[in-house]
Amino acid sequence: MIDRKKRKKFGQNYLIDPVTIHKIIKSIGLDHQLPYLEIGPGHGAITDGFIGAINNYSAVEIDHENIEFLLKKYGDQQINLISQDILSFNFESLPENVKIIGNLPYNIASQIIIKILTSKVNPKDLHFMVQKEFADRLCAKPGDKSWSKISIKSQVLFFNESLFEIDPIAFDIKPKVTSSFIRMTPLKNPIVKKADFHSFSKFIDVCFQSKRKSLKNNLKDLLIDADFGLEHFKKRPEEITLDQYKELFKMIK
Repeated sequence: MIDRKKRKKFGQNYLIDPVTIHKIIKSIGLDHQLPYLEIGPGHGAITDGFIGAINNYSAVEIDHENIEFLLKKYGDQQINLISQDILSFNFESLPENVKIIGNLPYNIASQIIIKILTSKVNPKDLHFMVQKEFADRLCAKPGDKSWSKISIKSQVLFFNESLFEIDPIAFDIKPKVTSSFIRMTPLKNPIVKKADFHSFSKFIDVCFQSKRKSLKNNLKDLLIDADFGLEHFKKRPEEITLDQYKELFKMIK
C-alpha cells in the first residue's frame, strides 16, 4: 500500500511509464567513463538504466525504506547509496565532470539547483525532471513573464533547455501538474565568474525585491553610478538582460 502522507512529505512521485523512462535515460546518455550522481532514486526507475553500465554511480536518498529497497534490489552491484537529505549534501565532494541527474522533489527543486550553483562542483551537465512551470522559469528569456531570479542566476552559469514534457499519467501517484525534463549545460565562458556567484545571487535578490517597481527604486540603497545605463533604471527587473545585469553588478561589486 502506498503511504501517501510520507510520499507527499518527501515530494515523491515515481515514474512507472516505460516509454518515458527510456526517453529520460536516452537523453541523459550512458558514459561509463564519467561519474554519475542521482538525486532521489526512489525505487530505481531511472537507476535501472545505468546500473551495470556505469562504473561510478552514486545516489542520494532521504527515505530509509527506499535505501533498504534499493540495497535488496541491486545487492553488491556498482552503486553507492547515500542516506541523506539532498539539501545537506556536500556537492563539492563530487568529482570533476560528474553528471547529476534525478526526479527532483518539486517543492525544493529551486533550492537544490541554487545549492548546486553556489557550490564549487564542476559538473558535466545536469538532467532533472521538474514541474513544467519551474522549467519555464529556468529557460525563460528577458521580457518573458517567466523571466525571474532563477532564470538569471542559472543562466549566467548554464545553458538551460527543456527537452520534453511528461504527462501526469506517467507516475504512480499522478501529480496535478505537467512535468518537464530539462538539461543544464555549463557555459564554457560563464557570464559571471563562479567565484562571484554568491554576491551576484544576492544582488539579483535585491533587484527583484519588488518586480512591479523599477530598478531605480529597488537599487536605491546601493552605490551605483547614476550616469550609467539610465534607461535600464527605468525598466522593471524582468525586462533586463543577462549582460545588462552583469554590467550593473560590476558597478556595485
